[in-house]
This record gives sequence, structure tokens and C-alpha cells, in this order.
Amino acid sequence: MDRAQISKRETVSLPYKNMSFCGREVFVLPGESTPDDLAREITRNLGKYDANGAVYISHLDRLIENYQRWKEYLPRVDMFYAMKCNDDEMVLLLLHQLGVRFECASQREVETVINLGVRPEDVVIGNPTRTGPCLRYFASHGIDLLAVDSEKEMAKIKKLHPKARLLLRVRIVPDSENDVEISLGLKFGCHPNDSRQLLEKAIQLELDVVGITFHIGSGILNTRAYASAIEQVAPLYDIAREIGFDMTILNIGGGIHGGDMAIEKTCEELNRALNIHFPASSGVRVIAEPGRFLVTSLGNLYINILNKREKKALVRGYNALKSDGRRPDSDRGIE
Repeated sequence: MDRAQISKRETVSLPYKNMSFCGREVFVLPGESTPDDLAREITRNLGKYDANGAVYISHLDRLIENYQRWKEYLPRVDMFYAMKCNDDEMVLLLLHQLGVRFECASQREVETVINLGVRPEDVVIGNPTRTGPCLRYFASHGIDLLAVDSEKEMAKIKKLHPKARLLLRVRIVPDSENDVEISLGLKFGCHPNDSRQLLEKAIQLELDVVGITFHIGSGILNTRAYASAIEQVAPLYDIAREIGFDMTILNIGGGIHGGDMAIEKTCEELNRALNIHFPASSGVRVIAEPGRFLVTSLGNLYINILNKREKKALVRGYNALKSDGRRPDSDRGIE
């Protein structure tokens, strides 16, 4: 069976079994039918109302399959879904029902998951910088697991959310510039060499640092990227112990792409590094913030072609950029 969410608001009558979920229609396709068949039926039924529209089909089975793949490849790593990747209510609710927790970056995102019935303890705030009102909201709603990467943010937390449990966000130094498609190191995280100073500041402010968090970046290209990152942060747990913290959480962030052909090798390297530096006997809970891993393969978008050029023409230059901002490999133009 293949389940597909239909984002259309109109009521349609199609030759498929359907049900209601989150106020929208979910169609269950028999084995011999394909999503393309469903899209054709929808456009036939809705064409007179929305002739120039598009149809987006979400495959809920794929979401479940990706969840199961994660549990198979990374059984020790608890998922906190990075909802910025896809915050559709149906996606969030299904993940919640599967037992997935959530990584949020803003008050709006927290409000969204809380309204779905997610417990405050199942939310981590990955953004290390917040406004004052945002911190007050987190404190009043029991959202206490927060990332931090600066003394100024610590001072703000001391004033507005002193009972927060903090994850020190560390900037990972990549083995090479080709480790990831999009690096986040220049935007967030303290340098590993500054971690002792920040931990000592937390002691001075009587704040509770419970672990380390990092985010290599989006789109892992080097299968050893996670292993290298774990090797870099492991000594920080010894430093924290010397200062007076017993850190029990390691957040390895996101970045594993669901369509990565080398995912098994990446996870193999990651698991090996965890077993060396953070074995189960260490008592350190390992969590992650997968986003694209779960939802990259989720949907198909079908659009109407309004017209086409019948005569071939060579267009010089670049007509498009990839979503990661890099130019295409070839500059020969597009025929």
C-alpha cells in the first residue's frame, strides 16, 4: 500500500480508498496503482476549477520507512526532528505518533508542537540565540533543553531562564572544505579552544551544562565527517568533569541526507566512533536532529506545462542554481 496526502482543499471523488487525517484527504493506493495515476485522477477532477494549479502528493509510507531506516542504522541515537525542514501538520503529527521528538528554533515552532500534544521534555532548542520574550516563554512552558555558545547568551539565560539545562554548542573544524554541502561553522558554535572558558563562566553563573551539541552542516559528503566531529568533542567531557559538570547528553545535530548513497558507510563510521568515545556504559545519551533524512523523499510535485518551445535554442549562461547555492558543473548552457 502507498499512502498519499493530497494538499488540495476541494472535495474530490476518486476511485481510491480514502480517509481523513488532519482535516485532509489521505488516499490508500492499491498495489498496482502509482502516484502518477493518482495525480492524473486529481487533475482530471479538479481541472475545471483549478486549470493552472499544481498537485503535491506526500507519501506517508516513505516517512515511516525513513523512520525505520534511522532506527536500523542508528539504534542508539534518539531523533529530534528538525521541523524547519517540513512543518506540515500531517508530517509533524505522524512523527509524533511514531515517538519522534522535535528540534525547534523559535517560539512559533515550539507553540506548533505543543499544540499537537508534544511534551516539553521532548523538545530541544537548537538555535543558540533567542530574544528575551522567547526565553520567558520557554521558561513558562517547561522548555528547558537549550543550546548556547556565548557568554552574553549565558547571562541572558541566567536572568530569564536560570533553571535551563544547557547544551554547549561547539563549532566543528572540518577535515576538508568538501565535508559538507553547506557549512554552519561560521554562523553558530564556539571554537573548541574556547569551551573551557564558557564552561567556567557557566559555573560562575550557576548554570547547568548537561552536554555538548554540534551541527556539521547540511548534506554530509565525507563519510567520516561525524566520526571526526565526535573525536573533536570527546575531550570536552573530561574538561567539563574537571570543572564540575557531569555531562550526560551528546547532540550530533543533523546533516545526513536521506538520499545519500553512502549513508550506510556514514552511519557505520558514526557508530564506531560512538562505541569508542561514548559507549553505552558511559551513560551519555546520544541525540540527533535529522531533517532531510526523514522528508527529502516524501513528496512529488505535479505541475501543468503551459507551453513549450518547439525550436531548439541554446541559452548561454546559467538558467538555475541548485538549492545549495552552487553552480551547475557545466557551463555549456542549456539546450
